[in-house]
Amino acid sequence: LFDPRIVADRWSLGVNGLAGRPLSLTLAELRTMPAVEAAVTLGCISNGVPARAIGNARWTGVRLRDVLERAGGVDASAVDLVWICGDNYTDSIPVAKALDDDTLLVWGMNGDPLPQAHGAPLRAVVPGIYGMKHAKWIEAIELIAGDHQGYWQRQGWSDTAPFMTLSRFDMPRLGERLAAGVATTLGGIAFAGDRGITRVEVSVG
Repeated sequence: LFDPRIVADRWSLGVNGLAGRPLSLTLAELRTMPAVEAAVTLGCISNGVPARAIGNARWTGVRLRDVLERAGGVDASAVDLVWICGDNYTDSIPVAKALDDDTLLVWGMNGDPLPQAHGAPLRAVVPGIYGMKHAKWIEAIELIAGDHQGYWQRQGWSDTAPFMTLSRFDMPRLGERLAAGVATTLGGIAFAGDRGITRVEVSVG
């Protein structure tokens, strides 16, 4: 219900649980690690038809895998990685997803510092799954031996949360009248998470 305002100079990321050596990293220490930049689309699991809660950005940060390696690696008994956030939100991703090269902890967005509304000083970007798993205002991550059910999972939403294929038309606009026999440009988006899109088919009734 609120966006926390976290002072970056007094913030640190805790890495706890089933890691080789639990540690705490400041934002300055994270920035000394090899940086990664990636363009990733985020979307809400509650999107209707047409999907409106979707957008993309170019994110800058560090691979989560590199942070876990700095913490001595992940114990073989670990099942989930839990996000613990400054607004008391929690969620989780499987350890295998946490170790994926494309899963990031980011501090930058479109060449600028990460805005407060988007999770500053640090948020997660996890391609292929819905936005509720891309935790914002992260203060700690914890590796656990079981399955963590976050707030939205307790409300009945998916735990694995893979993107479902979606599409929408932006041209012509909703309600626009088209003249018969006149060529019309069609435009919009089609998205399938990290699976990609090979073609778009259109039928006219």
